[in-house]
Amino acid sequence: MVAFGVARHEIIFQARTKLLFGGVVLAVVFTLLLGYITGLQARRIRHIPVGLYQEEGILRTAALADNEDMLVTQFPTSEALLEAVRNGTVIGGLIVQSREGGGRRDLRVVLDDAEGVLARAAGAAITREVVRRSFGAAAGLLDLADEPIAVRGLDMSSEAYPLQVMSPGFLPVTILMSGLGILGFLLIRERSGGTIYELAMAPVHRIWIVLGKLAASTIILFIQLALVTLLVVYLFQVRITGSLWALGLVCLSTAVGFIGLALAASALFRSELSFRLVLGLPVMYPMMMLSGITYPVRGMPEALQRIASVLPLTWTTSAIRDVFFRGAGVGDVAGELWKLSIFSLVMIVAGGLLVGRLMQGR
Repeated sequence: MVAFGVARHEIIFQARTKLLFGGVVLAVVFTLLLGYITGLQARRIRHIPVGLYQEEGILRTAALADNEDMLVTQFPTSEALLEAVRNGTVIGGLIVQSREGGGRRDLRVVLDDAEGVLARAAGAAITREVVRRSFGAAAGLLDLADEPIAVRGLDMSSEAYPLQVMSPGFLPVTILMSGLGILGFLLIRERSGGTIYELAMAPVHRIWIVLGKLAASTIILFIQLALVTLLVVYLFQVRITGSLWALGLVCLSTAVGFIGLALAASALFRSELSFRLVLGLPVMYPMMMLSGITYPVRGMPEALQRIASVLPLTWTTSAIRDVFFRGAGVGDVAGELWKLSIFSLVMIVAGGLLVGRLMQGR
């Protein structure tokens, strides 16, 4: 009940001072603005993993081969290739088989339409290689289908396609900006204004004050996430194919972790300037750029992929995309949930201890 009272007081305080309204408006405006940034769309990506199913005896040579743009894996059946694309083993592929009732051959490009710019690059690389190899003995015998198979159902020819693919990333961005940025500044302001020391004089244990602040911040952040999700689903027309429980658990574990980090930062830094210098450019922006929100991690240089693999926001982005596009449930994102839970636990313990010491005047 004590923690509930602190949380209620915190929410009312933020509502009266317009911080709650400002945070919600910022999340919505940022989502709308970021929604129209495609970024890095023109960059040519190398060594894209693609697959090939070629009916035996249909051509004298393979329709695709390894080159600087793609790495080719052959599959025994067209169904195996389609399943590999759905599982994310390859980004796209090519199916070469005989047309029923005739001597001509059909070519069909298969793409994972949830991969955005990476899928487009795979389609372009496959098409270039097919056109190059079509001149020769096989000329005139191959028909390239007008449209590739988009296994997620997204319209890759639409101008809104990059926006739709990027949209699920708006949730982790909201968590990062509001959970770490806005709440971190608010807690530092409480410290400089002496409010945190006044709370320390209350006849309750400090743990309840910390838990109350955590609960209030989580509730406020979930209001923002709910609004962003509504924008993604109804304005940007992105359908959630997976479990809402999985989506909620991923967002909750991430939010708690970054709020814990904000608590720890507010206890360590004495001013907003020092907070910006340490957690702004060195932490927040690299995490946002490397987590796969605006550009796929698999398309980055190997060194950056290693860095991205240990960032909590990368785990969040990967899990949310799986829920949106791949129909993932709680079990499918269990690996990311475990890592995010450990991150959250460490951050909450660290933030609670540091804020507790701060309230003791140390």
